[in-house]
Amino acid sequence: TNVSHSESGRYSCLASNNVSPTDNRVLDFEVHYAPKVIPRRSEVMAVLGGRTSLRCDVDALPAATQLEWFKDNRKITEGQAYEKNGEGPSGSLVLALRDVRNGDFGDYICRVTNSVASREASVVLIEVATMPPTTPGYSEQNVN
Repeated sequence: TNVSHSESGRYSCLASNNVSPTDNRVLDFEVHYAPKVIPRRSEVMAVLGGRTSLRCDVDALPAATQLEWFKDNRKITEGQAYEKNGEGPSGSLVLALRDVRNGDFGDYICRVTNSVASREASVVLIEVATMPPTTPGYSEQNVN
């Protein structure tokens, strides 16, 4: 049977017959699923020497056990953070890039793993000569 994660919740089972008293049990039912990973923007623009951030929105239950960024098949260990969205199973995996260099431009992978599966999405960092603060993809104000 296919079960959607939207079917998680509290269920009640009521049993009765003519011999014994009615019995009622309550169950909390939680559907586990592979992570969903969606880049906030699939292409992000930056200027050489500038700052920006790459973001992937994440939804995973059970919670992710690994949240990683990669560039050129190498794991990035600095500048990443996970921002939870309230109490639920969702959040954002963020990679902050300060003082963008030539080697920073190119393809990035955000990979999220939980006990069900591992999923990933790609983001491309594109170099532009100049960029006003209102340009989509410019997120200097989001970098800590």
